[in-house]
Amino acid sequence: MKTFGKILAGVMLSGTLLMAAGCAPEAGGPDGDDGATPTAGEFSQTLSFTDKAYFSVDGNHAYARIVEADDGTLVATGEDFSDSGIPIYRSTDKGKTFVKNKQNIHDPTWNNNPFDARWQPTLYVLPEDVGAEMKKGDILLVATSIDAGADNFSKTVLNLYISKDVGLTWSFKSEITRSRNMANSDGNENGCWEGNLFVNAEGELTCIFADETDHKSHSQRIACKTTADGNTWSELKEVVALDSPTQRPGMPSVTKMKDGKYFLTIEMVGETGVPIYWKSSVDGIDWGGSRIREQKFRRTSKSKTRSRERITIPRHFWGAVLSVYGRLSEKTRTEPFS
Repeated sequence: MKTFGKILAGVMLSGTLLMAAGCAPEAGGPDGDDGATPTAGEFSQTLSFTDKAYFSVDGNHAYARIVEADDGTLVATGEDFSDSGIPIYRSTDKGKTFVKNKQNIHDPTWNNNPFDARWQPTLYVLPEDVGAEMKKGDILLVATSIDAGADNFSKTVLNLYISKDVGLTWSFKSEITRSRNMANSDGNENGCWEGNLFVNAEGELTCIFADETDHKSHSQRIACKTTADGNTWSELKEVVALDSPTQRPGMPSVTKMKDGKYFLTIEMVGETGVPIYWKSSVDGIDWGGSRIREQKFRRTSKSKTRSRERITIPRHFWGAVLSVYGRLSEKTRTEPFS
């Protein structure tokens, strides 16, 4: 079993990029929990971990992500508000120590100007060849390029980057999608965000993301684009698009399950508590239309009320460890970070 199967990684804690080996809660659990197994679609409040390792102790970090390369190298990233570009950290000792790459990843147009790759980096290890150039084991990164804050940017661009040497060096691969701001689009566009990568059943690389390029009809929607070669991307396809102007589905995350199906989670900004919804697909292509039914995770009935009631920014992966926060089946872990 790969090292990452035992790791809870990509947690942003007190402004520090942190990786921690996870362990299942003991019977009885803290806060009077009796240790009962959560049922499908429920979150458990208990979490414990051991052997902390820090990517960085800089307090200007967020949105941490980590993957394990085929050779066991851990490659991590995150937003760095004190610098331009996306930092990369690598560990070759199973997460005990991390070394930061000398060069950050930059937007291909960057020339020490404000517009650069800055937000929401996500890593992905290719599980198979895609086209002639992208090979199994290559590490991909999607990130949002932006020139200012969410309220005053001029445009956003989601770009794809690739590493063929286990995260040591990176090159720009292609532009996935872009958006203008509302002022420059007659109020119809307002950004594209939060890209997440997976390979669908047809062998196409898919980027699923939060999209605001139909802003007059949908405050925000979940959309995807596909590519067969990593260079040319398809037209946008809606995955979740709701009628309510106040609902903003976001933070999409897709995992291929052991049975070959694809599992999607999103947060639902605009609903009380910002609940997490899920959808499934047999091929990662057909998600059953753009609406979403009452497929909502809920807290366990025995969980005590906390001052922070929201469970947002869902992340999940298929591993060989029982779920800590929620369970779809015997070996699915879901990790809501907030």
